[in-house]
Amino acid sequence: MALRYKGATGTDNLDMILKDDEVKGVFLCSDPAVHFDLTKKILLANKSVFVEKPPCLTLDELEELKRTEEKTGQVCLVGLQKRYSNVYSIR
Repeated sequence: MALRYKGATGTDNLDMILKDDEVKGVFLCSDPAVHFDLTKKILLANKSVFVEKPPCLTLDELEELKRTEEKTGQVCLVGLQKRYSNVYSIR
């Protein structure tokens, strides 16, 4: 993707992304077993996050994510990426 978009940089280093003030949000698509930890880490870095279902594996984790979202003032949107595709908004 970095080659496709001029000025873009590719990385697999989440910490680098979270420290970058130009990055305002993260799209998280990974193994559901790590969604909770990564989502919380992203929110605590003051970035909004779109995470694919499920955002966590327990009700306690969900409550903690909600508290973290409120504490940071960031947005955590949970859903299926297809639902938010531009194709679905064309009528």
